[in-house]
Amino acid sequence: MISLTLEGVVRQGRFPVVIRMRNPPLLCKTPYMEDNRAFLQLTRKKPVWNRTRKLWELPQAWFNDIVRKCAQRWGTVYVIQPHNEMEKCARACWDAVGLECNCSCMGKNHGAGQPSGRWYEISESCAISWQGESLRISILHANNNLGGAPQP
Repeated sequence: MISLTLEGVVRQGRFPVVIRMRNPPLLCKTPYMEDNRAFLQLTRKKPVWNRTRKLWELPQAWFNDIVRKCAQRWGTVYVIQPHNEMEKCARACWDAVGLECNCSCMGKNHGAGQPSGRWYEISESCAISWQGESLRISILHANNNLGGAPQP
């Protein structure tokens, strides 16, 4: 059983882990396969192997594509990304196309269109103060719709 802590998820070796922080680079740990560098390369720019951290460094812009590719190859991928409990869910999240989600729904409503339940739209967006962040661990499976959000 994998411990759903940051350390436990990164240490396990069965499934890939994609880590998106606020600042580049995107980090990716994959189960060992001889062709991992070629598999992770999406453009002319090559993935960089960080020997100290024992993971790949990739351009931040590759996030959506790398998550989808890893889920297709290994069936499951862990996604670790910033989460701010103070951010509120809004139309921007509901109508999102990619996999990046930082708001308080933790991906539940991300890319889902109008979510079920009683939602009152006050405006298109809402500005609040940044209270700090934590990291969210999501598990994505290849058979899920990866056009929307990671499921917490």
